[in-house]
Amino acid sequence: MATAAGPTSGVLALAVTVVVLALSVLPEASGYGFIEFLADYKNPQVSRIELKGDVYLSSNLPELSRNVTIIGVGKTRPVIDGQNKYSGIVTHSVLSVRNVEFRNLVTTRFSGGAAILSFGDNKFESCVFYNNRAFGSGDSGNGGAIYFYSNTWRISNCQFIANRASQTGGALYALGESNGKLTGSTFTNNYAKSRGGAVALIGSTATIDKCAFQGNQADGDVGGAVSCSRGGCYISRNSFRNNVVNGTGGAVRFFADDEGGNGVLCKGNTFSGNKAADSSTSNLHIVVTDTLKSWSFCAKAPAGTKVDAASSAIEYGNCRRCPK
Repeated sequence: MATAAGPTSGVLALAVTVVVLALSVLPEASGYGFIEFLADYKNPQVSRIELKGDVYLSSNLPELSRNVTIIGVGKTRPVIDGQNKYSGIVTHSVLSVRNVEFRNLVTTRFSGGAAILSFGDNKFESCVFYNNRAFGSGDSGNGGAIYFYSNTWRISNCQFIANRASQTGGALYALGESNGKLTGSTFTNNYAKSRGGAVALIGSTATIDKCAFQGNQADGDVGGAVSCSRGGCYISRNSFRNNVVNGTGGAVRFFADDEGGNGVLCKGNTFSGNKAADSSTSNLHIVVTDTLKSWSFCAKAPAGTKVDAASSAIEYGNCRRCPK
């Protein structure tokens, strides 16, 4: 004969329901806090790390000595947060990162790159770099978020926001024989005390395509958004808006001499509201001290462009390395 459920059975049913609900909102076992992330990060057998939760650092990350892929998974983009104290990834190996935010990382180490200091080949896709800072003087304090040296790199569909460098390259700094491609990314409100409010390339080659540069600032002498010196700089289909420099080249400054340098202003770029202390260079300042051909205007030079170069060093209508 069936009996009516008493108060005790009702309490048990409620308790089971609460437990089931609680388990349903717990992160999956493979999610990462700092301890779990660091264990995989340091494990030489792990080549792929999936982040399913935010990681708050309690120390600087150690150097990577192997090829690694890091992928953010889940409904929201996971964060690696330096808590305004700690620095991020250092690597001489191949590093691929997708859908991860690097936030509040800080470095005072030699060179710079608070989020990424890389001497190996890199690929970043759909990542965010927010409020990362590189401090120092001399050869330090470069690349608020990223510092590349003599490597190959690709950055696509990423955001760089409010990163700062006490020297050069507020968000990104590439030195040496680096070869990079920067596409579909945004640079907003980044700052460098010296050159290249958003991006600085020195002796490096980069294609910059379909990017947006807004509100970046360099308090030094050149390049409110981009500074390109003695390297290759191919600029196509970008927007430059409200970038500022306390010198020349409110949007872009290019420099070449007998040690090298070549670049092209391709079609499809737009310029508005950029400012430079030398107003004749509010958008572009092209400086070539050698007589060899170094810079080409595939597109018509915008207003606010100044060219300091021998006529033999400048071409018009040559669209080498521009998109078809």
